[in-house]
Amino acid sequence: MFRSQRFVVTGTPRLRSSGSMISRSRVSRKLQRISVAFIPGILVFANSADARSLAITEFLNHPGSTELTEWVELFNYSPNALDLSGWTMSDEIGDLSALPDIILPSGGFLILTANKAEFEAEWFGGTANAFVWEFSSGFELTNAADQIIISNALAEVVWNIAWVNDESPGRATFLTATDFVITDFGSLAFPGISRSGDDLRISGFLGYQQNDITSDPWAVSSFTGDVGSPLAGGFAAIPSPGSIWLLGLVMLKRRRRRSGENSSAEVSD
Repeated sequence: MFRSQRFVVTGTPRLRSSGSMISRSRVSRKLQRISVAFIPGILVFANSADARSLAITEFLNHPGSTELTEWVELFNYSPNALDLSGWTMSDEIGDLSALPDIILPSGGFLILTANKAEFEAEWFGGTANAFVWEFSSGFELTNAADQIIISNALAEVVWNIAWVNDESPGRATFLTATDFVITDFGSLAFPGISRSGDDLRISGFLGYQQNDITSDPWAVSSFTGDVGSPLAGGFAAIPSPGSIWLLGLVMLKRRRRRSGENSSAEVSD
């Protein structure tokens, strides 16, 4: 049996549950660029491509009550866990926040907010959640036009969004696309998000939408009346090409084996 020498994942976080975050001290770092994990029937190879697989799936830049509860939701859509040490969230005007120094499971959500206690009181009834972390001091989302840039430990931009001042207070903006193909949604000079229409001027591409314009099936109301779906959504990790190829190989071998067994049965008859 093969087991990962880099990531030890005990499970993905359940939606709106406290869960348990995986500490960096509990994972081995012997292999820096590639590792092998075992999933029944599939071998998963973790490589540098995973370090570009973190998406901004929802954000609330203008809460209806207090700015302490503005938040950004991130989602790991790679087939492997991501080590977020050295990753940052920033914009073009100098705001910078380090991402938490954690291992985020494949298919895992992470919330970054101005105030963890205030956010948990508003959205989770005061129950602490291990997947909720605070911005670094000084980082904030404005109620007007703004931008969020996610960069990995190599300072590569992996996701970027920019919007104009078109939000409704208390309404979160969520990602409607689930394939994670487009990762660049403009800049401060050329914002790519229209919360009530086509994004990036691509006809029919909604991209990010405000949940009072396009319905978010996962949305709930917070204690103060804000509407959003933190730590929830219809997203799934994308299997690596190696996983798909190996799974196909396993299925092909099984089909050939069954074909051979049927042929032997016919001869014996």
